Amino acid sequence: MDRRLKIQSISDIVTNSSDETFMVDNDYNDYLWDTFFGSHGAELIANERVRQMKSEGFTLDRDDHYDGPVELIKAAMAYIQAAIDMWQTEEVSSRAKLLWPWADQWFKPGTTKRNLEKGGALVAAAIDYIERNLI
Repeated sequence: MDRRLKIQSISDIVTNSSDETFMVDNDYNDYLWDTFFGSHGAELIANERVRQMKSEGFTLDRDDHYDGPVELIKAAMAYIQAAIDMWQTEEVSSRAKLLWPWADQWFKPGTTKRNLEKGGALVAAAIDYIERNLI
């Protein structure tokens, strides 16, 4: 059976609770789908965002309780700074830790690549926040 769904953001994928195979229904969405999922980096970021939402409970509703998108942006910056640090020195700097807006226990830097996945997912969360709240 051909199931079609208009994909406008990663949130459209995450919030659909079924295990359907997604197919897009117009040329723009075909381009978006091919571009987004044709990139391994974008796929890793999308997978991390899904993991954050489904495994960690960082849902859209929870994101909406933050003070605007700033906390999400700072968290993304912390992971991106940690990615730079790990690439250059293999240690996370105090700068990355200072950027982190929440309790220290939630900042879990890893490899350069893993930090970029987490940072990218937080950027996506911030963009979704802005779009939902029409900032």
